[in-house]
Amino acid sequence: MLNRSALALAAVSLTFASANAQERDQKFTLPHITVTGTSFAEVKPDIATLTLGVVSEKPTAAEAESENAKAATSAIARLKEFGVDPKDIKPRAWSSRP
Repeated sequence: MLNRSALALAAVSLTFASANAQERDQKFTLPHITVTGTSFAEVKPDIATLTLGVVSEKPTAAEAESENAKAATSAIARLKEFGVDPKDIKPRAWSSRP
């Protein structure tokens, strides 16, 4: 009895496998369109973030601050020379340590 059941199951499996293969083959023989594409875009950057730091070591804090102010002013002037709009230049932090 077990052999008959196994044989019947095998026959049914082969029938479904054959039907599925025929369906797959029909899908590829029917008229169809295949589209493949690649795309890229190049744009002019409209923003950049630049972080600069100025460090001076002098005998007194006042001398170091003066030196830092000169260096920072010079850096900002160069940015303006390169065409950076002054409203886009934003000094953010200042610190002094012994």
